[in-house]
Amino acid sequence: MPAPDNGIPGWDSARLEQGLRACDSRALVAFYSHFRPILGERALLFGIPPDDRADAIETFLGDLLLRLCSAGELPRSLHAYVFVSFRRYATRLRRADAISRDSLEGLDTAVSQPVTGSANENANQAGNESLARFAAALLADLSADERLIVGAAAEEMPLREIAALLDVNYNAANTRLCRLRARLRATATTIVSRMDPSDRQIVERFLRRAGHHSDPAGSALDMDRKQRRSNNG
Repeated sequence: MPAPDNGIPGWDSARLEQGLRACDSRALVAFYSHFRPILGERALLFGIPPDDRADAIETFLGDLLLRLCSAGELPRSLHAYVFVSFRRYATRLRRADAISRDSLEGLDTAVSQPVTGSANENANQAGNESLARFAAALLADLSADERLIVGAAAEEMPLREIAALLDVNYNAANTRLCRLRARLRATATTIVSRMDPSDRQIVERFLRRAGHHSDPAGSALDMDRKQRRSNNG
């Protein structure tokens, strides 16, 4: 049965809109079941890596359903809206992956440098390794959008540009950034407390020196930013 332009099989526009607004589980399941396989094919076209496709589609559909359930009415062309939104999401994923790789590139480079015989150089090497472990643990569980925000903030990208990358307005981007900083702050405290004593001492010393006693997340961004500036000469 062909899908109507502004509905899905078995659910015309009016019924689907009513079901989503009421968070009717039948409407939610029907929406998900219809678009899930279609987006699987689109993910390939939009360049989402195979290992990331399932999570990407789950996250996208979950966020999209939340938006539609709270919207006043459905978009004029539901399918076009879903596909265009997913293409933008895929673009953000690629951008986030690139920024995420770059965000730790300086630290990875520092860790990979050969160790020389100098006691100071050996100490610096150990310090870089400790900071790299801290940064990697801090960023490990972030979503694509969160990695994008962290990387963009580390690059000192203006908030309006971050909002454009996320496809949200300025206030929404600012809210996400504030919430992410609060989350990273709590996560960083836990990570530091669980680190090996020698690593913990190095990281805590760095945080104190960076002047972020109450904001380890900000220090992580500073650590990344300073290292990349050094690499760029």
